[in-house]
Amino acid sequence: MFTIIFLEFIRSGTIKSFSTCRNGRWASHGAARHKKEAVNTLYTTGIKLRWVLCKSVNRGILQTQSKRRGYYGCDRSSESAKQIFCTGSGYIYFNRKRFRCICPVFGFTKRLILVTHIQHQQLDFKKWDALILRTPDADPFLLSSWLNVAAPGWSALVANDYEAVFPVFSAKKMLWSFFDLPNFIQKIGIYGAEGFEKEFASQLHALHTSIDFICYVTDSVLGDTHIENRPRRHQLLQLKEGVRFPTKVWGRNIRKAEAAALTEITAVPADIFVQALKHELIERGRPYAEKDYQKLLRLAKESSAAGYGFIEGIKDETGTFTCGQFYLYITGKIYLVACFSNEKAREHSLLHYLLYKIIQQKYEQDTTMRVHFGGSNIPVIADFNKNFGATDEEFVLVYKNNLPFLLRLVKHA
Repeated sequence: MFTIIFLEFIRSGTIKSFSTCRNGRWASHGAARHKKEAVNTLYTTGIKLRWVLCKSVNRGILQTQSKRRGYYGCDRSSESAKQIFCTGSGYIYFNRKRFRCICPVFGFTKRLILVTHIQHQQLDFKKWDALILRTPDADPFLLSSWLNVAAPGWSALVANDYEAVFPVFSAKKMLWSFFDLPNFIQKIGIYGAEGFEKEFASQLHALHTSIDFICYVTDSVLGDTHIENRPRRHQLLQLKEGVRFPTKVWGRNIRKAEAAALTEITAVPADIFVQALKHELIERGRPYAEKDYQKLLRLAKESSAAGYGFIEGIKDETGTFTCGQFYLYITGKIYLVACFSNEKAREHSLLHYLLYKIIQQKYEQDTTMRVHFGGSNIPVIADFNKNFGATDEEFVLVYKNNLPFLLRLVKHA
C-alpha cells in the first residue's frame, strides 16, 4: 500500500494544488496560498511509513506527516519537487535529480530516486531519444520513432528526469494482461545513468505481479527471481582492433564472392526487400503474420526517411537481387534487423561479403562502432554471426504464463 502525492507550483512560489492517491483512488486538493521552498534534504527518524499526507507549509518548509508517528520535513533548495513518492518501506523518491535522505538517529544517507511508470501519451520523446543516442549499449531499435511503429502505445519506467529508462510493452486483451516483446525489438534493459538496478527491479517485480503473460529478454541483473528466467544469448562484435574477422570461414567466403564477380552493392527498395524476405521465410516454414510484414515495410520506410535505417543488396547478372540486409545505424552502433538470400547468394556466400563490406564502410566513418547481430540460440545462426568474430553476450528471458490452459497452447515462449 502506498500513497503518491503530486504538487504543482506556480512561479510566484505558492502551492497551486496537490493530489493524493491511495489504493488507486485519487483525491484532488485545491490551491493553498502558502509559500513553498523546494526539496533538497529530508530528515526522518527512520520509522517505516505506510503512507504520508501533505501537512503544512511552515516558514518556507514543506512538511509531510505520517499516519503513524514521525514526519518528514523538507529543507530549502533552488530546485522544485513536483512529485513525492513514499513506499511502504519508508523511502521517499523525487522526480528531480538525486537527493539525499539523512537519518539523524542512525546516521546513514540514502540516495533518493523516483522511478515512475509513464504512459505513452505523457512520454517526452525528445528526452527519450537524446538518452538513447548518448547511451553506449542502447540499440537503434529503441528510438521512439521505431518503437511507435513496432509497439504502438508503449510506455516506460523513467528514473527522475530521464536519467535512466526501461521500455515497457504491456497491453490488456480481453480479460488478460500481457507484457510481450514485440517483433523487431530484440531486447530491453536499463538505459542511461548507472546505479538504478535495484529501483527498476523493484518496480518491474511490482508490475509483473499484475500481469498474466510475460515474455521479454533483458539483462540478467533485472531477472525476476519470483518467476521463470531462461538463458538467452546474442552475438555482439566489438571492433576494438578494426574490421578484422579472424576466421578461415570468413576468408573463404569473401574469396568465393569475389571469384563470382558478384560484388557490386546497391540500395534495395523496401517493398522488394520485404517481399523477398517473405518468400524466403515461407519456403523455410517460419513465416511472420501478414500484419508483421506490413509493419516491417513501414519500419523500413520510416527509418530510412529518418536517416538511421538503410537496406543494401547485391544483384546478379540479370538485375535480380540475390540478397539484401536491413540495418539500423546511429553513431557507435549498427544493428542487423533482417536479411534475405536466394540460392545463388548462398552458393557464393554473398551475405558474408555484403555484411563485411557494409561494416567496413561504416567503420571508416565511425571507429567506435559495435555490431549487434541480433543473435540467436539456434547454433547455425549463432555460428554465422561468430564467423565475423562476434562473441556471445548472455541475457535472460523473463517468462510467466498464467493464461488459461487453452490459451497457453497457442501463446507461449
